[in-house]
Amino acid sequence: MVTTRAVAGITGGGEAASGASEHRTVSEAYALHTATLPFSALNTATTTTRTEGTATRTLKTTRSFDAWGNITAEISHGRTDKDGDEVLVATDYTVNTAEYIMSLPHLQRTYAGTDLTGTLLKQTQFFYDGQAYRTAPSNGSLTTRRDDTTTSSYQTSTFDYDTYGNRLAATVSGDETTSWSRRRPRRIHSIGTTLATGRRWTNPTTPACFTARSRPIPT
Repeated sequence: MVTTRAVAGITGGGEAASGASEHRTVSEAYALHTATLPFSALNTATTTTRTEGTATRTLKTTRSFDAWGNITAEISHGRTDKDGDEVLVATDYTVNTAEYIMSLPHLQRTYAGTDLTGTLLKQTQFFYDGQAYRTAPSNGSLTTRRDDTTTSSYQTSTFDYDTYGNRLAATVSGDETTSWSRRRPRRIHSIGTTLATGRRWTNPTTPACFTARSRPIPT
């Protein structure tokens, strides 16, 4: 199934211009599964065509999905009249069918080109619930994230939670920590950031704690 929407040129007053020479058309392609439950409509491609005056450019993105409807590969083809600007984002998932945790990735990679043979541009690993890499999540709380900085090194971010699953702290590469303080299980009282130098800034989020202009309070 394909759906298309068009947007005409807009004047400064916010209305479509008469005889506008600028417009954008977006076409969405879907793969439909309607034979049995669960029904699905997966957005497999987006094509955007933009016309400005006499110039027309078309951009295209295609997507692949796993059995759970997660995007496993998204290819940005860039301009369809040019080669060399394609980028692939590939995502791998570990699912927990018993708890129906189906959409959390454990690995995401970005490549130049349209397949896994291209140059690796970016790679991120995700760890959940304090468990080993690729272990199926039990609660779904992201506890460690590793972002590759070179082919042999990476930056690690860690996250802590309370018993309700609310995030309490996020530490980036062991240097900077952001913490969330709550007076109630789901209500944030203040947000604090501690730098590697030991300097800490607190940003209250309740009216009684605000300073002039709601600026962070150094502590």
